[in-house]
Amino acid sequence: MVWKTVRKKNCPYWKQIPMFQKDKLNWADARDSCSSEGLMLATVADQPNEVLTYINANDIYDEKSFWVGGSDIAVEGKWIWTDGRPFDDSFPWRYGEPNNAFADTHGEDCIYASDAYYDWGCHHEIKYICELAKPY
Repeated sequence: MVWKTVRKKNCPYWKQIPMFQKDKLNWADARDSCSSEGLMLATVADQPNEVLTYINANDIYDEKSFWVGGSDIAVEGKWIWTDGRPFDDSFPWRYGEPNNAFADTHGEDCIYASDAYYDWGCHHEIKYICELAKPY
């Protein structure tokens, strides 16, 4: 994997671009794959709209849906990032999300980014985004 950096316009510091992975994995395997490389599933809390814009403006491996590092696996309805931070109330979920629509079959405890952010069953296999682990 290659880590890229880019200097954003009107931004006095360097921002790291998440690494979009080609493999399709379920959420737990995606998390473990990132971790095995010293990374983590992307916690898009600091720039959620920029990530959506990037996904939708680019042809990334012919894919538009990617796991990111948020879940409510531990406690239903309490969303946290893989780095342990809680979700901010202003997180830009798709209208009506999270909805845990399939709670009676498998639940929707993981988050993916596409045209917006959705909760979904963690067992689905889609591509994913890693980033450098950040100490908080």
